[in-house]
Amino acid sequence: MKCEKCKINEATIHFNKVINDEKYDLFYCESCAKLLDEVDYDTPFSKDKMISSLMESINSSPLKVNYIVMTKCSKCGITYAKYKEIGLVGCSNCYKTFDEKFQKIISTIQKENFHLGKTPSEFSQQVDINKEIDLLKKELRKAINIEAFEEAVKIRDSIRALEDGKRHE
Repeated sequence: MKCEKCKINEATIHFNKVINDEKYDLFYCESCAKLLDEVDYDTPFSKDKMISSLMESINSSPLKVNYIVMTKCSKCGITYAKYKEIGLVGCSNCYKTFDEKFQKIISTIQKENFHLGKTPSEFSQQVDINKEIDLLKKELRKAINIEAFEEAVKIRDSIRALEDGKRHE
C-alpha cells in the first residue's frame, strides 16, 4: 500500500483518526508521518524510548548494577562485570564469589547444578567411591533421625571402611 500523502513510498505507519464519531484509517510512510503536526510520531513504543527506558530500568535497579560492578573476588580481584566481558574467571575462588550467578547459569544449561560430564578413567573409581560415601552419609543421617542406631552403626562402619580404603590407595 502506498503512502496517502506522497503516493510514492510504501505505507508503514497506520493511524486511526476519529472526526465527529466517524473513524478514518490513514496510511503513511515514515517520512510523511514525521511531517504531520497532528500526530505525535514519538510514540511510547518507539525504539529510542524502549531502549532508553530499558537502560533506565537497568540503571535504576541497584541490586543488579551493584552486583555486577561491586562483587569482586577477594583473591584475584576480578569483578563480575569483567568476567562477563572476557568470559573467564581469574582463579578458583571466583567460583565461590560468583556462586549465586554461576548456579543460575548452570541450571539453565543443564538439569542439575553439579557436574554431569565424563570423568577421566584414572579417577572414575575414586569418583564412584566418593559418590558411595555421600550416599551412605545421607542414609546415616536418615537412620539417626529415625533413631535406628544399630543400622546407623553399620552404615558408619561402611563409611569408615571406604574412607580407609581411599587413604591406603
